Amino acid sequence: MSAVIEEANRLRSINNHAEALRILDELLLEHPEDAVAWSTAALALRSLNRRKEAAEYIRESLKLFPAWANAWTRLGMVLCEDGETQEGRSALLHALRLEPGDPFTLRSLAELARNEKNFEEEISYLLEIHSNGQADANDLNAIGIAAFNNKDFSTAIQFYNASFAVKHSRRPLYNLAVLYNHPEVSQDVDATDCLRQSLALDPDYQLAKNLLGRITQRLVPLASQASEVDNLLEEDEWFRFYLNPFEILGGIPPSENAEIDKKWVQSAKKRIKCELELEDGRLEPLGNVSLDKNRILECVDEMFDGERRGFHWTVFQTPHLLNFLTRGEINHFLFFGDNAPYHALDALASEGFREWLSEPFASQYNLVRLSNSFSVKVKLGDVIG
Repeated sequence: MSAVIEEANRLRSINNHAEALRILDELLLEHPEDAVAWSTAALALRSLNRRKEAAEYIRESLKLFPAWANAWTRLGMVLCEDGETQEGRSALLHALRLEPGDPFTLRSLAELARNEKNFEEEISYLLEIHSNGQADANDLNAIGIAAFNNKDFSTAIQFYNASFAVKHSRRPLYNLAVLYNHPEVSQDVDATDCLRQSLALDPDYQLAKNLLGRITQRLVPLASQASEVDNLLEEDEWFRFYLNPFEILGGIPPSENAEIDKKWVQSAKKRIKCELELEDGRLEPLGNVSLDKNRILECVDEMFDGERRGFHWTVFQTPHLLNFLTRGEINHFLFFGDNAPYHALDALASEGFREWLSEPFASQYNLVRLSNSFSVKVKLGDVIG
């Protein structure tokens, strides 16, 4: 790279595009065969909103190197920006033929599809980047937005979560909140969780503040109504789908969720076994419920599985979630001001945790939803919507 082009790039980096163009034009007067100079000057012209001239400069570079895929992509972008979308699309597709799978070109084609509100086409281009293993957090978030615009809400949720997992940013969280707040989804409590997470990252995020305020006005009276409902499940229906070893053990082991003291767990397991035999399958931490001894002991053994132990620990640290999974209490679905389940929200960014939680959660949800005492007093959809 010549010294002039290096200086032109420096000038462009500080937004002095006019001076960059001036020195590049001087270079091209002496060296019209310099394709990089033509291309760099085109970038300066584009930044100066002189798009027609930028397109001509790129064409000059392509006369010198007709198979330069990057230049064809830039030509397509400039033409599309100048309203020449048909010619711009042709240039972009030609670039993609020269360099299949190029993420720069695919993103440009996705942007063109987005501007034309062709969301299925936009998704297809972005998914190609994703399938090639080259998608970044912005790409994943863009897939979520396109899927949302296409009313494919499940795909949107998947990719918003994937974006947040790659980079903890407020943007996918806010987008998730907008999705959950959509009338066809109506999961407002989930929306508030996402908004509070985004505000934890950026306390001054005004969009999140505004949306949270609007949703809160609806949720407070619903929470008041639903909080009066108790005893949704009979005791013999408790713990049907989920047991938590930390609760069985009566609380937090000496080492909490770090390297578990195996001797401590083994000792606790022996104590529990004796208590179960003496109390006919009942344990003090679980109340007056008789459960299968082997099931309880197998649950305790999950303390020795690092991944499972971490999952159980997350649930144990989130009391409303724990009490829903074990006893059917519905406070997990209600809005309680600043009491956000941050431990569980962070864990939900993990696909492993989501898969592990989905089965007991769905089963318990259906059981609670169909419970007679609950259906008489309030509809679950009203509470969480």
